[in-house]
Amino acid sequence: MATMTIDRLTLHVSGITDGDARRLAQRIAEELALTPTPRRARLGSLQVEVAAPEQGSVDELARQVANEVLRQVARLG
Repeated sequence: MATMTIDRLTLHVSGITDGDARRLAQRIAEELALTPTPRRARLGSLQVEVAAPEQGSVDELARQVANEVLRQVARLG
C-alpha cells in the first residue's frame, strides 16, 4: 500500500463557520487516511471542486472532497 503525504491543504469554502471549516479539514484528512492510496505518485498540486450537498453535513462534504482527491490521484499517478 502506498502512502499519501499532503504538505498543505487549502480550502475555499463559503457559508460555514471557522469551527466547521477546521472540522472539515480534519474530516478530509481522516477520510483520506481510511482509504488505501491507489498508487505512489508525486503531484505538485491538485485542485478539486465539489458542490456542497443541499442538506449535507460537514462529514458528507469531507467524504466528497476525499473521494475526488483519490479519484484524481488514481488518474494522474
